[in-house]
Order: sequence, then C-alpha cells, then structure tokens
Amino acid sequence: AFADRLVARLATLPGVTAVGYSNNLPLIQQGFSRDVSARPMAPGERAPRPYPSLHAISPGFAEAIGLRIVQGRTFSSGELARREALISRAFANSGFFDGPALGRQIYQGEHTWEVVGIVEDVRQFNLDQPPGSEMFIIDFIMAPPGFGGTYFAVKTQDSPIAISADVRTIVRQLDAAATVDNVATMEQIVSNAVSGPRLYAVLLGTFAAVAVALAAIGIYG
Repeated sequence: AFADRLVARLATLPGVTAVGYSNNLPLIQQGFSRDVSARPMAPGERAPRPYPSLHAISPGFAEAIGLRIVQGRTFSSGELARREALISRAFANSGFFDGPALGRQIYQGEHTWEVVGIVEDVRQFNLDQPPGSEMFIIDFIMAPPGFGGTYFAVKTQDSPIAISADVRTIVRQLDAAATVDNVATMEQIVSNAVSGPRLYAVLLGTFAAVAVALAAIGIYG
C-alpha cells in the first residue's frame, strides 16, 4: 500500500512520464527464481530446471525502465493483470514452452499466468553475460520474506537527479520513518557494472606500456 501511494504521488511530479516499482533492477547483481512449469505439476512432482528469474513489478515499472514489447502486449488493467506475465525473448526461445510462448500458461502450484507479451532481453547481472530467462508478473502479495527490496524507477523528461529531493520529501510525507537509499540514474548503474572490466583494461594497458618502455630501453642498450 505504501508503494502504491508513493507511485501515485511521484506520477504527479513535473516531467515524470512513467513510474513503477519492483523487487529487482537490472545490473544490481541480484536475482530470484521460482519453480514454475509449462504444464500443471502433480502433487510432489518438481518442475524441471532451469527456472526463470522472477520479477514482481507494478504496472508502470516496465515502461519506466524502458522494457520494449517485441511481441504481444503489455499488462491488462485492474485485477486481470495479476494473472498475466511478460517474459523475455531469451525465455520465449529457451524451449521451456515446447512451441510458441505467446498465449501459453505458466504454472506454479495453484497459481497460473498467461504470457501476454514478450519483451526485449534484459541483462540482469553483467553486460558480458548472455541474457537469461526473465519473467515479470504483477503480484507482490505472494512474494516470500527475503524476496528482495523495493526499487522505484522514475522516468522523467528533466534531469533525474533534479527530482531526487522531491522524491525524498514525498517519502517523508507518507512515512516519517521511511528513507530513500541508493538514488542513481540507469546510466550510473550501467557505468558501475562496467567499472571492474574498465579497471582491468586500464591496468593491462599500464603494464603493457611499461613492458614496451623496458623493451625499448633494452633494445637501445
């Protein structure tokens, strides 16, 4: 309820075009899987691995982070959306469904979701790893303890950092005990994801330059 109220307030900020929340974000080194299957499982039967990464999101989250629908549609409005799922192209082509994925059902115990849309692939962990199977549903109620924090994504026409003060003010107005942590643009998140490889490249270049200089001195000598 707090997250929904916060999203409603953030949507009224000048320049904001989309806002939503999720239990996860791309490139934050965090993922959660659920034992889902493409057919109903008998009591005691386990769904075959590998399981897709599951993202519990609000209706506006996909638009806020720029998830592009490549086939099908986005979520319906109202309660119908809770029985629908978006999946990544990698998941659709993984062989999980043994055929076309669009319109198929995904099962997890007594819960079922219909695949209504396929989105472009998401690199959840690193840019140098191939995209994995991702599944997006609108259902925070069934998430178990420890399923992840709550990440809010705000898409704005203005400077993203410029509205951070407004975001903190709205959060304090809704709940004086709540705090906002780790405010960053997606550009900064992507930059942090490549900081390690960038450092290794700089070190390698430095050592190569030193080696060339030593070789040149040796040849001269």
